[in-house]
Amino acid sequence: VIETNADASCYPDYRNNRAECPTRSALIDWLYSSNVVLLVIYTAECVVRAFVERGLYVCNTWNLIDLFTMLAGWSTIVLASIAPGLMVMRILRVARLVRLGRLMISIPELYTLVSGLGSSFKAILFGSMLLVGVIVVWSIIVVEFLHPINIEIEYLECERCPRGFQTVFAASLTLFSQIVAGDQWSSISVPLAEHSPWTAPIMFFMMTTISLGVMNLILAVIVEKAAEARANDKERKKLKKENEREAWMVELALLCDKLDHDNNGHLNLDEMLQGFDTNEKFWMLMQHFDISRSEVEVVFNVLSGGNAEVNYMEFCKHLSAFNKRDPLMIQQLIKYSVMELRSVLKKDVMEALQKQNEMLEDHLELLAHVPSCSQVAEDLKRKRSLR
Repeated sequence: VIETNADASCYPDYRNNRAECPTRSALIDWLYSSNVVLLVIYTAECVVRAFVERGLYVCNTWNLIDLFTMLAGWSTIVLASIAPGLMVMRILRVARLVRLGRLMISIPELYTLVSGLGSSFKAILFGSMLLVGVIVVWSIIVVEFLHPINIEIEYLECERCPRGFQTVFAASLTLFSQIVAGDQWSSISVPLAEHSPWTAPIMFFMMTTISLGVMNLILAVIVEKAAEARANDKERKKLKKENEREAWMVELALLCDKLDHDNNGHLNLDEMLQGFDTNEKFWMLMQHFDISRSEVEVVFNVLSGGNAEVNYMEFCKHLSAFNKRDPLMIQQLIKYSVMELRSVLKKDVMEALQKQNEMLEDHLELLAHVPSCSQVAEDLKRKRSLR
């Protein structure tokens, strides 16, 4: 920005001899030094990334953008030193702004706006072509019907108005200025309608087809494309999470192999709980799947089918379905929960019946010591023993 403003101050006095301009940007030493320092930093960053990533360096789009930015910067310096007249090549430095894309990706709102703009660019391009086509068609009609009348009108304060519809090109500029840009509608159209009222319907249909028809249609398509981009972005995020989950599955399988002390390809509940307590990576993966320590036993019992051990490859496979809220896995969880509840209820009921039986035995013992009830108590004991 500073360089452009400094060079623009050389016009028009030093148009043909910019080397003698006292305010040209080449005389600002700190600008040149700052540019070189930034290029050195960009170059060092590219070299370090290339050294670390090796063959994968060219597979990253952002790395290629940084490489282009760095090469464009050095090219402008070399060309400026060889041919000072090619200072316009500095426009390539604008490519550095593309590096802000990384920052935009980290901010959801900015990323949504940029992705929506990118997806709607095609609609904007073809919409502009359609708009130009409609304007040209109306310009032909305007030249044929309105220009002969327009030249008869005396415009006192408008020098261009008499030739506003003189050619198709001039008519296109006039229609674009009036309808699309919304400028000087009353300069030509209103005097023309007052002079010849029959031209008013032509201008009315011209305005409705261009302004209300084509322009609103273009806007609707752009909004639709932006909405599609947002929906596709959700799918992209979902796919990214799926890929991350698959990577977690591979890492979990490797950790389970380390937890398998007897190397039989199976894990028992104690080994899993021990891994949860002592292995930080195993604990972090369980947190990714929203599984706490108290839920490890539940998941193990569901996936093992009641066995003492479970194949850890099958465990990883079904654990992925558990995280996806797979209907079959949810059904197994419900089934296990119902069976667990039935087991708990059965245990509680049996304990209650046992206590009730003990209480009856105690009552019968007491009744046996009462002379008037001893015979009845003995009969009840005999009947209970027969059952």
